[in-house]
Amino acid sequence: MSLIEVCHKVAFLIFRNKFETLSPEEEKEFSIWLEKEENKNLLERFEREKIFHFFLYKRLSSKSAWNKFNKKYPIQNQYWKTKIAIAASFMILGSSLAYFYFTNQALSKKEVRVVASGKAILSLNDGTEVAFGNHIDTLISDLNVKAKVSNNFIAYDKVKKKSADDKLSYNTLQSLAGGGFGLQLIDGSQIILNTKSKLKYPVRFSSKTREIWLEEGEIFCDVAKDRKRPFMVHLSDGVTVKVLGTSFNIKSYKEEDTIETFLVEGEVELVERNGEESRVVLKPMDVGRFVKGDNNLYVDRLNNHNDIAWMDNKFVYDNERLEEVLNGIARWYDVSFEYKNKRIKNMLFTLDISRAYDLEIMLESIEEVGGVKFSKNGAVISVSNK
Repeated sequence: MSLIEVCHKVAFLIFRNKFETLSPEEEKEFSIWLEKEENKNLLERFEREKIFHFFLYKRLSSKSAWNKFNKKYPIQNQYWKTKIAIAASFMILGSSLAYFYFTNQALSKKEVRVVASGKAILSLNDGTEVAFGNHIDTLISDLNVKAKVSNNFIAYDKVKKKSADDKLSYNTLQSLAGGGFGLQLIDGSQIILNTKSKLKYPVRFSSKTREIWLEEGEIFCDVAKDRKRPFMVHLSDGVTVKVLGTSFNIKSYKEEDTIETFLVEGEVELVERNGEESRVVLKPMDVGRFVKGDNNLYVDRLNNHNDIAWMDNKFVYDNERLEEVLNGIARWYDVSFEYKNKRIKNMLFTLDISRAYDLEIMLESIEEVGGVKFSKNGAVISVSNK
């Protein structure tokens, strides 16, 4: 019996144990499985966490889920049939358990390798480049402003005196694949860069405004309040986010069709200056989207914080297109995905998992759960239907 068949069988026993009474034979089989301490831990973790729940496009209806299950394990009891039909995604249970087997095996052999956490390059105003790795402590100085680099974070000393506009000195911080980096600006505002992001900022702000430029990628901003000097984040395509003091997330990757701003706290204004100028004001839990090509701003209301899950080093997607999910994975692991057909891109997935796992474990798990197949050739990965 293969690993996947074992997982489906065990998942069947777990599910039956929750919704019906196990037969004497099943109870004995389940008890034998639970005799191993590693299986007890696996069951506890499986019930506690919701690491992988992939729901395939709209094809995974309650009827199709039941048909798949009943073909493997014929059940006559109508009550049991009803429970399975309501579950709709039971077949995913076994594959999810397989995922836990994969990750538990990896954990038992070695510690989970954090793929990366703090990789970045800082370009100073004079062209000097400083490379940072994990947990490097150092001091840098530019325009007589000192900064300490420690634990994947650059903190500039606060300076009360404001510089004249003609003496501004700009640095550029670029986070590399598989890592992020933090930054405290001279006014106390804190910015966290997600993987493969590039931010240009002045070492000192001017006396009138505080302006930074997100040239590529995604950042989370916690802006220090200063009503006399508005804080502005300039993006591509003529979009600017203007704030006085607030917390928000901006995503602006070149390969994606939208630029998104998610407001956590406070109030921000989005300004688009291509063609006729347009403006929208965001309230907490609003996400403002600028669609590249049609030059329009849209506002949607969210009921979760999935857009900033990366701050907790997690991939979290809720009923998102596969292409969107794999875009995030591609940036983190520095790979690219090729799709055998366009329809695969539109499969809908739900995902909640740490970014600390190796790429191979991630891909194997998605294959077992999601009904897709990956073929890896170096840094290029082909995606096809199973």
